[in-house]
Amino acid sequence: MKKYIILILIISIGVFAITSCKRSGVNDPDMTGPAGFRIILSGTANPSTLYTTDNGSLVSSIVTVRALNNDGSPAVNKNIIFEQYVDSNIYGYFDNNYSSAVGITDGQGYVQKTFKIPYSNYIQGDFTIMLKVTLSDDGRIDNSLSGVYDLIPLKLISRGGETPEGDIQICGRVVTSEGSALDGVYINFTQGVAGPVITRASGSWDILVPYGWTGYVIPTKPGYSFSPGTYLVENVKSPRSDINFTAIAD
Repeated sequence: MKKYIILILIISIGVFAITSCKRSGVNDPDMTGPAGFRIILSGTANPSTLYTTDNGSLVSSIVTVRALNNDGSPAVNKNIIFEQYVDSNIYGYFDNNYSSAVGITDGQGYVQKTFKIPYSNYIQGDFTIMLKVTLSDDGRIDNSLSGVYDLIPLKLISRGGETPEGDIQICGRVVTSEGSALDGVYINFTQGVAGPVITRASGSWDILVPYGWTGYVIPTKPGYSFSPGTYLVENVKSPRSDINFTAIAD
């Protein structure tokens, strides 16, 4: 009888141990997949096509990067590295006059740099170069796979002395109701124009839009409303410099 009692106790302990070690049905997180990264990086270039000419003019594009946390909130105060990704006989530089640059994301997760192709790069034919933007730390505790980046294509087309349709600049200024310049305003665009652009200390902004573009220009900044709230721009065929807004503090 004693032997049976001991045997039953041993079996009970074994069953309890197996049950307590049983894993749940939830899969382990895959840190190599998108869900493993805490920050998402995306970049655009405006214009995404640069036309070079024989007159020695420098051409440039505004590179805008946004960093978002996995929950969609802005990733603030993150260092973003800008660089030309693929070596070629075409060399450009950023607005610090170096081949790479570092910017810090603002309160909405945005940072911008200007990339320039100097006149010394005479281009025959069409080329596409890649700009790389990198966040060296993806925000995870386990940094063995750290490094989030995005590649931005920038097309270069030689047009000789021709001024191509497509490089039409629109610009304007944002001031407060008291008449002071307001920087840090996000100027957004509809109908396929990459944005936003961000107003400078002078309140000014500018962007290139496709020839014949029609769309809305929309300013935003936390703590402000704007007059007008949206600005309809129609059939752009020549530069526009009159797209201005007044910011009213909430």
